Amino acid sequence: MVKIVDKQTIFNSGIITSKLISRDDLKQYNQGLAEAFNFMCSKYGPISKRVGTQFIWDLGEPSKSLFTIPFVFSVRQSIVLEFIPKKIRFYTFDGVSFGLIPDPQDNTKPYELSTPFTEDVLENISYVQSLDVIYLAIPGGKTPPMELRRKANDNWELVDFVFDDGPYLDKNFQSSKKVKISATGAGDKTYTLTGWTLKSTDVGRHLRMNFVDGSDDRWCWGIIKTVAADGKSGTITMQEGAAAAATDTTQWRLGAWSKTTGYPTKVTIHEQRLVFAGITDKPWIWMSNAFSYHNFSPSDYNGTMTDSNAIYYDASTDKVSNILWIKSVKSLLVGTELSELRMYSAGTALSPTDCVVNKESSYGSFEAEPVVTDDVIIFIQRLQRTLRSISYDYYRDAYLGPELTLFAESLTQQGIKKVIYQKEPYSILWVLREDGTCIACTFDSAQDVVGWTEVALADGAKIADLLSVPSSAYKQDVVIFFVDREINGIKKRYVELLSREFLDNVQQKDAVFLDCAQRWIAPTGEDGKPVSKNELSGLSYLEGKTVSVTSEGAYLEDVVVKDGKIKLSEYVKDVWVGLSYDAYFTTLERDFQDRQLSSKNAKLRIYRLVLYIIRTLGMTVKQVIGGIETELITFSPQSNTDTPPEAITSQEEIDLMTNWTDRDMKYKLKFESHKAMPCTVAGITAGLELNAL
Repeated sequence: MVKIVDKQTIFNSGIITSKLISRDDLKQYNQGLAEAFNFMCSKYGPISKRVGTQFIWDLGEPSKSLFTIPFVFSVRQSIVLEFIPKKIRFYTFDGVSFGLIPDPQDNTKPYELSTPFTEDVLENISYVQSLDVIYLAIPGGKTPPMELRRKANDNWELVDFVFDDGPYLDKNFQSSKKVKISATGAGDKTYTLTGWTLKSTDVGRHLRMNFVDGSDDRWCWGIIKTVAADGKSGTITMQEGAAAAATDTTQWRLGAWSKTTGYPTKVTIHEQRLVFAGITDKPWIWMSNAFSYHNFSPSDYNGTMTDSNAIYYDASTDKVSNILWIKSVKSLLVGTELSELRMYSAGTALSPTDCVVNKESSYGSFEAEPVVTDDVIIFIQRLQRTLRSISYDYYRDAYLGPELTLFAESLTQQGIKKVIYQKEPYSILWVLREDGTCIACTFDSAQDVVGWTEVALADGAKIADLLSVPSSAYKQDVVIFFVDREINGIKKRYVELLSREFLDNVQQKDAVFLDCAQRWIAPTGEDGKPVSKNELSGLSYLEGKTVSVTSEGAYLEDVVVKDGKIKLSEYVKDVWVGLSYDAYFTTLERDFQDRQLSSKNAKLRIYRLVLYIIRTLGMTVKQVIGGIETELITFSPQSNTDTPPEAITSQEEIDLMTNWTDRDMKYKLKFESHKAMPCTVAGITAGLELNAL
């Protein structure tokens, strides 16, 4: 019989797939877990129970499609835009308070803006913000790009994006194809085409022409206003008037976008250029003039091309595939159905004469907005089972895309729908799956931390959408959920806000470990003291539900909401009321890196546990052998006074003696957090006795 010590002080590799059950030689295995449910890994090593969500707003019966955009004006003020079919609703968030922006004409109604966006395009709208303007590109290629402009929090306008001189297709090089304009000057003129025709769907398209005056180029452009039945003539509204009347020219280029060719479907900003991408006859990238987002002129009107002029690039590779996303990091990265591309220059910045597109990888992308974390782009691979991070490798001069879901591939079988990034305080990727459930990944590329856990909101709720905005008051990023719940047999959609993390600067009574929760604080009486109550109202949004109550930061009791009220067994001054959720994690089967001795070929029993816990109130430890759970200890701080017990940070040493396991049985420990209470485990040391007989 031999005594050994099993120790785990790092948990930030998170869940390790069962396909790696024999790979205890991996560094990630010894820092990983068999399962983690409503616990979050920390890049520092410990693992903590996730905080709960606060109920913010009842949106009524849920619509089928939903798309949200964070409009971050500053760290002190953000606005959340909720896109539903044919309208946008607006919520303001000042870092603490969150709520619908009222209509300035009627404060009893929410402020809404009508849109042309139907249900089929909502979830894949591409957007980028610049100051008070959001530029939108609409999926499907049937709708021109638009601008959403903020004039005030309750005054927005949605307008068509107005293009100035472009963008254009390639120049005409066929001498048989000509254009003639009826007169010089700006305004409506007649055009005549020779050797080619237009369609009625080309109305609104740009046409750029060069009428050479002696040896000088004289470029001008206009917008096609009408097209004759035969397509050979019509009217054009000239914007620049250098055209020579009644003169043919073979030097012309037709606008890239129209109802005939389609419109761009992706948008971003890169190197102070507004960038659109999409597919006409080929996948194209169009970049505006530098520092002039509406100007897409390919040259000056004397034909001179400068470094600041617009950039047009055919992004075709060996296989034609649709562009699904574009993002700006060190270079402009482009995700297509079959590959990932990089657009870059040999000089300091892109220019019309200094740009190239190379294929960086052949993973293929899913049509969802990637996440940018510093110099890393996180994107969903084509079949929605894999999450990858692309970052620049200086040694290989290439962007590499390691798989983030490699060690937890079992968590993505439902398909990944969306990813958001909560940078502070713990650098977490929140991943929404197609079935409305969620997983989370603690990610820090510099520290080589990738740790996955499962997240489930209480009462079987589904998440319709989620986003992250900064909060100066909380001193962290705040995650906002749009949650579908069933209340008293009625389907409801609620806005819920992830509570602030239970950090050292947060009081125990201010932390919440309940979902869809509200806080009640006793009002002050005439004597200046709080007036305690045992009956609380305002809970109709949880009608019929069994809710848990915490008082002054400690669990009190469970009660049922009836007629929007609950009655407690004692009078309270400061309580949280909400839905409780399970939270637990299980260690992996362990070996001890000693080739002369292995627990896998021996009987074993535990005789001692040392737990390193941080700000914990209530925890049960179980031994798991062959799927059977045996409770070892329950840790629950007590208070001898009428005040709630304080969360404990300590090294807890527990002597015990379990039964011998049978040969070849797996040894695991399962940690369960008590209802509505905080729990953080920083380390586990288990004293074991091994017997090879």
